[in-house]
Amino acid sequence: MPPENNQTSKKSKHIKKNKTDVHEYTEEKKKEIEKEYQQIKKSNQLHESYEPKIQNVVSTVILKMKTKTGEDIDKLDLDNLAHTSQNCEYKKSRFPALIQRIKEPKSTALIFEAGKMVITGTKGQNEAEEAANKFKKQIEKNNRITIQIGDIQTSNIVANSQLPYEVNLMKIHDDRSLQGSISYDRSAFPGLIYKMQNPKLAALIFYSGKIVFTGAKNDIQIRDAYCQLFNILKKHQQDKGNK
Repeated sequence: MPPENNQTSKKSKHIKKNKTDVHEYTEEKKKEIEKEYQQIKKSNQLHESYEPKIQNVVSTVILKMKTKTGEDIDKLDLDNLAHTSQNCEYKKSRFPALIQRIKEPKSTALIFEAGKMVITGTKGQNEAEEAANKFKKQIEKNNRITIQIGDIQTSNIVANSQLPYEVNLMKIHDDRSLQGSISYDRSAFPGLIYKMQNPKLAALIFYSGKIVFTGAKNDIQIRDAYCQLFNILKKHQQDKGNK
């Protein structure tokens, strides 16, 4: 995946790693995945356009709120925030959170009165932290309070990639080694759904060779899944004379 710029490439103290991620991916394992990924790129002469690219990161942030005098605050005044902030929507009768948007990084926050904030639309975990800090400053300014950001928990990463060949979905569906992990009904949905267990995520695979990954918790999981799928799907390429 393309590296993020220097300002956002530093690891954040706020970004929380799931315990399962730590156990699944030791430094040695990460090196193995990277080595395999580079070998796939080299042996198949893959252009960067085929690499997995993150399209959306969903993150959950807990805001620790205090008054200017240091007293704990249990609830945000969302009505006040809605009237004093730009680019926001709040209709409590329809949805319990205030919806606010910023342009850079392009993202949307669902802000709940208890101090929970869900951020969507960012293209990476560092962008998610940058967005969280911008939303935090706006809340502080318009509510005259101080906020400390707790852990930023990544709940879902969506990414897509493209294989350099078309895929025979029926062959994959009939592959006995994959039974129990896949579902395919082209009358209902044009893609095959492959539920991976390690890493635990889902891959939507299309005839064109497009893959959409969903359910990942970090970018290493996506790269790992891509390496595994590339090797599996290469065996099930669509015959050029039998489309």
